[in-house]
Amino acid sequence: LRRFRRSHPARALQRPFVHYVGDSLAAAIHHFRSLAGVLPEVRAFALLDDPQGTGNEASDPQGMARSRWKRGRIENYVCTRSALEGYASREGQTVAAGPLFAPDQSGRRLAAMRKAIKETAVADASDATGGSEEQALALEEVFRAYRSHLDATDRIPVPSPGDLVVDLPEGEIDTEIQAKLDMIAIAAGSASGGVSS
Repeated sequence: LRRFRRSHPARALQRPFVHYVGDSLAAAIHHFRSLAGVLPEVRAFALLDDPQGTGNEASDPQGMARSRWKRGRIENYVCTRSALEGYASREGQTVAAGPLFAPDQSGRRLAAMRKAIKETAVADASDATGGSEEQALALEEVFRAYRSHLDATDRIPVPSPGDLVVDLPEGEIDTEIQAKLDMIAIAAGSASGGVSS
């Protein structure tokens, strides 16, 4: 989400305090209560991966809000054809021996990624409804095929969702991403008596 904040006006999103708890609502509540015991005005927003893991909204402690990804995980919002192709092209520019060779490397890597996407039938992985495990496997499969087309074994790591966000065109950013950023800004704004902008 930090990489998505580029398009959000709220100042509260510029330097948020983030504590990762995985899919554990209990861990998020425990961490929040620990902080609230020392700093009563603290506010929190828990964003969980597991669609079934949010439970009853009434059990949230005062000062804490929560939500979940409708598609299971953030990976399901950024693994698109455009993002994968953009990643491959950008990667070609960074591995080239200099600007003279960058277009060749970018073109070679873009062609390899297009073949990998076609072979693995992951034209738009954001359509995946199977959840995070399926998405992770699809991304692994694409990058295995991508490596084989480049004759590279394990030198090319599977990118993180944050790496793909950079290459996701602004027009392809799902509206749910903006909604989650808005919810975080509202939660942060309630700590200071109003929504930060």
